[in-house]
Amino acid sequence: MRLLLVEDDAMIGEAIRTGLRRDGFAVDWVRDGDSADRVLRTEQFDLLLLDLGLPRKDGLQVLKSLRARHETLPVRRVRATIPAASSTSWTLAVISA
Repeated sequence: MRLLLVEDDAMIGEAIRTGLRRDGFAVDWVRDGDSADRVLRTEQFDLLLLDLGLPRKDGLQVLKSLRARHETLPVRRVRATIPAASSTSWTLAVISA
C-alpha cells in the first residue's frame, strides 16, 4: 500500500514515516500544501495522511482541490499535540476525514 504523508513538522513526519515503513507501507512525504497538490495530480496513492495546518496551501485547500477533481482517494487527518508546555511527550492522532 502506497501512502502520501503531508506533514510540515520534521519530527512528526519522520516518526510517522519511520513507523509506517517499519510496518511495510510505502510512504512518500511532502511538507507543504503546494507540493501535496502537485504530487496528487501526477502520482497514484492508496491513502492520504493529511495535516491541516500546512504552509503555502492549507490541508483543507488540498482536500478541496482533490475532491474538485473527483478523486476518491481515502483521506485521514493527521494531528499531533503536546499536552502541556512542560511535557516532552506528544500524542499523534489519525482521524477519519
